[in-house]
Amino acid sequence: MQLDQKDRNILELLQSNARQSATDIGRNIGLSRTAVQDRIGKLERAGVIQGYRAVLFNPNQESVKALVFVKFAVRPCDSVLDWLVTLKGKGVQDIFSLSGSWDAVIRIAVPSAEALSELNDCIENHELIAHSTSQVILKSL
Repeated sequence: MQLDQKDRNILELLQSNARQSATDIGRNIGLSRTAVQDRIGKLERAGVIQGYRAVLFNPNQESVKALVFVKFAVRPCDSVLDWLVTLKGKGVQDIFSLSGSWDAVIRIAVPSAEALSELNDCIENHELIAHSTSQVILKSL
């Protein structure tokens, strides 16, 4: 099967998150939901996509652990804290609301430095966040 750029884009997006919807994929690459579904079906039938699997992450195994210190861009803080809770499936372990110079500290465990960088970018670039900085945990006692 000859793959065009749209097919390669679909495959790249599915490799990063196979659970994203055809609508979201289409929005990212400029195709309709049905066009994306048709292309995925063809890629599956041609054997380019051979299956989907769950990749499990155990934060107690070898991983990159960090603390992310966050300043909120909005008040009251509830909307920001609610949004941060949605990141629990992406490596966020705990969220602590603080008083003082930082509004919150987030404890993170992710499988790689690349995953930490992606999560840092997600947090730092969100409209509810004014500023964040992360510190990698070298040792827990």
